Amino acid sequence: VTAVYRQSGGTKGDGPEAIWMQLAEQREKLTQRMTEAAKQQEAVEAFLAKIGRSRYREMLRLRFLSYLTIEEASARMGYSYDAGKRLSAQAMRAARAIWEACHAAQ
Repeated sequence: VTAVYRQSGGTKGDGPEAIWMQLAEQREKLTQRMTEAAKQQEAVEAFLAKIGRSRYREMLRLRFLSYLTIEEASARMGYSYDAGKRLSAQAMRAARAIWEACHAAQ
């Protein structure tokens, strides 16, 4: 707590109340960010559900939600690098087509 207090520029006159207030504010901001992230995750999952092929969905999840490279995602799915690269490109084309169709309707 003392280190946080010093890093925040606290002085003797501020007292521990200032630290607790900062921590409470940071906790509130973190909670808000986590709530926003959860909503975004739900939106991504809803979008992925629109993609018809399960292997496309899996590739996109591994690449963009698990932050794997094409090589890593391909290996996890049991594909060679070249096959995974093709699958990733196909999945992106499918996702792009669905995205454009959804947004053209609006």
